[in-house]
Amino acid sequence: MPWFRLDDSFHSHPKVIAAGNEAIGLYVRCGTYAAQHLTDGFIPENIAILYGASEIRSRGDDAAAGTETLAETLVRTKLWRRTRGGWRMPDFLDYNFSREEVTNKRKVRAEAGRKGGLASGKARSKPEANRSPLVEPPARPGPSPPQTQTPTNTGDHSSGGSTSPGTRRRGTRLPDNWLPTRELVGWARQEFPHVDSRYETDKFRDYWHAKAGATATKLDWAKTWKNWIRKAAEQNHSKPSRQAETDEMFGDAMHLARKLDAQEAENDPRRNGIAHPLRQSALPAAGD
Repeated sequence: MPWFRLDDSFHSHPKVIAAGNEAIGLYVRCGTYAAQHLTDGFIPENIAILYGASEIRSRGDDAAAGTETLAETLVRTKLWRRTRGGWRMPDFLDYNFSREEVTNKRKVRAEAGRKGGLASGKARSKPEANRSPLVEPPARPGPSPPQTQTPTNTGDHSSGGSTSPGTRRRGTRLPDNWLPTRELVGWARQEFPHVDSRYETDKFRDYWHAKAGATATKLDWAKTWKNWIRKAAEQNHSKPSRQAETDEMFGDAMHLARKLDAQEAENDPRRNGIAHPLRQSALPAAGD
């Protein structure tokens, strides 16, 4: 059964703070739907309306219009992207298994179970398996066969054929459906956060699929991809890091929270223009 995975800092991410609790509730429910039904992060429009309807109706609003508002909030905060027939989670495949990966794993498990069942059935059908060891007399050890020294395979091809050559690995072309694993994506994000690994992967695939000749074959495509990301980092070292973008979004979210609290204080005669002490204490000081 697939899982919908969230980072442990999801609760405090600036995008989550800016979206608000209602929109994030819709995000999480639809994320588990995408994981269960293997949609690779696509959320059909009718599913989003269905899951967002209960909270919207409790406020007396129209369900479809209210859910559309929540969905547009997720689009505005870049947690969703509008597409034909619904929405899509842009980073879904960075943290979750794709439909192809899940399907392949299920096939492997089913095949392993089938082979295991056949092997178990053959073992039970052999007479030796049902024969009691107490009935048979112990076998006498026969004479040991003469020991012959097996020549050592050194993999040296210059010996004129006196030893068998060692097994050599052959390079292969990049598979049509090749994608970096989640471990590789995590490595790239940690080591080179300013590099757009998805964009570089598209360039990587197009380049090696179009290339011809012996140089288009590699022994280890994962290491080749890591070297590609390193070169991209060297070429793009002058670009601003994602941390700067995150800090800016966080600052905007905090500014919006203070502004909303000030408006409530101004409109609420009971507060007499005083900021909410508990809410303000939860926010960082201005300029942090």
